[in-house]
Amino acid sequence: MKISHIKKMSGAKYKITLINGEELLAYEDSILKYNLLYKKELDDELCLQIQKEGLYYEVYHKVVKYIMTKLRSKKEIYTYLEKYPLEEKDKDTMIEKLAEIGLINDEKYAKAFAMDKLHLGNYGPNKIRAELEQNQIDPNIIEEVMASLDEAVVNEKLKKLLSKKIKQNRKYSEYYLKQKMVTEFVNLGFSREQIITLFDELFEKNDAVIEQEYRKLKMKLEKKYQADELNYQMRQKLYQKGFTKEEVEGVIEKSND
Repeated sequence: MKISHIKKMSGAKYKITLINGEELLAYEDSILKYNLLYKKELDDELCLQIQKEGLYYEVYHKVVKYIMTKLRSKKEIYTYLEKYPLEEKDKDTMIEKLAEIGLINDEKYAKAFAMDKLHLGNYGPNKIRAELEQNQIDPNIIEEVMASLDEAVVNEKLKKLLSKKIKQNRKYSEYYLKQKMVTEFVNLGFSREQIITLFDELFEKNDAVIEQEYRKLKMKLEKKYQADELNYQMRQKLYQKGFTKEEVEGVIEKSND
């Protein structure tokens, strides 16, 4: 089939128009490879090859743009490529080329990921490790990255987050709040032991918390109960909220006085 004309488009793309009106998308690599600026006629086999290479280079440039927004792991690129009808060997070739020119580098990705999540996010070491494993980063790279995390930075990060949460949740008992914080921050990837240690260091007992809960409960329950039964029900409700026996008996005694 004869070529009618070739038009340069944006980037490295060219539009080849055949004499029958059919159009082919080609990239600069194919234009140079097959000397298409001078070749006047294409057979069916070459047309198919140009179409195939056109798809390959179109996807390649999309992948480069995808990587340029932020670093990507090799697994992320393979996952991204699944939506395009490329042969597996072409995907492998593309991955190898991107790795050769440094656009895919799992070691660099892992280090940047860990630093971003620790300093700019709220991830603890365990969650960082888990996500690197999900991205199929080499175990040796993961161990190297985890060993490079500054324990003092991790500790200060957790301390800052815990302090903020404690101040925002002063209505809870110490026991209940500690359990809540342990659950939340274990899910963020911090160690249980570290959370408990810092919580005990940061939490300051405040009698106003139980006194406020006591007053609210009393206003609600004294409409149904009296005297000993009222005190019994008050105790049970306060225990359920996580207050200790010492705290409960103290606020009841203070109220009775």
